[in-house]
Amino acid sequence: MFKQKWKFILLTWLSWSWKTTLSKHIYNYYTNKIYDIILIDWDDIRKTICKDLWFSKKDRNSNIERIWEVSKMFIDVWFNVVCSVIAPYEKHRIYFKRMFWKNYFQIYLNSSLKDCNNRDVKWLYKKSNEWKIKNFTWILDNYEIPKNNNLVIDIEKFTIWESMYMITNELNIR
Repeated sequence: MFKQKWKFILLTWLSWSWKTTLSKHIYNYYTNKIYDIILIDWDDIRKTICKDLWFSKKDRNSNIERIWEVSKMFIDVWFNVVCSVIAPYEKHRIYFKRMFWKNYFQIYLNSSLKDCNNRDVKWLYKKSNEWKIKNFTWILDNYEIPKNNNLVIDIEKFTIWESMYMITNELNIR
């Protein structure tokens, strides 16, 4: 038996910072222990309820609002949500935290821009530098470094498995 203290986990940082990879590992790990868990990943959301949005500030705000609404629907029916999104502005993360305050767990995946760029198989950073993508986070638009994280993982220092151990250890569910 384990004690569950969270309902909403947010993994945040830049594109190609292992958000999706780690969130899938978290989802798979807890699926064996918690049956009511769902993964909300920006790559999947972008293909469905946010396919009309791009990188403008207005679109980023709409994106976060839609993700929040979907997350809230699942939490209201007792699901745990693992959410992997950039959430570049502090107001976005505060928005999540206020709604899910006692059940909120924020993980900041710290990684250099160079490291993220090196993992980018979709060439998003290159396209942004060539002005083919406007307002791309950290290149042409700001990312406000989170201030109140439950966990910070330096992605360049730890493997996926070491990072997973840190996460599960911190969540106190093993």
